[in-house]
Amino acid sequence: MEQIGAKYEPLDYIREPEFYPKYYLAASENGPGPAYYIIDTRQEYGFAFAPKGAARGQKYCIFRRRVDESGHYRVSCVVQWSDNLKDIAPQDWGFDMKKIKAVTQKPKKRTGPRR
Repeated sequence: MEQIGAKYEPLDYIREPEFYPKYYLAASENGPGPAYYIIDTRQEYGFAFAPKGAARGQKYCIFRRRVDESGHYRVSCVVQWSDNLKDIAPQDWGFDMKKIKAVTQKPKKRTGPRR
């Protein structure tokens, strides 16, 4: 399939944030903040989401990644905070919007009959 250029992507992403890696970002010098779930990463940057407990304006964040001595990626620093996806624009950073929306947005309720 790769020889003919076929591309694959999941039909549906896992919606539960608890499935994704958890990281505690410092809310202030006084102590750690809420649990942020790292939803998507690229070589240099990552996207994280705190479903509850985040301070105003800090529900979503884009962070810089660094490689530690053992070759593992770690969170370096937060580049941008936001309270909504429109302001943070993860698609401009190259993140997978289908994946991010599956986790961060509540599914729409069906109003019609089930088939």
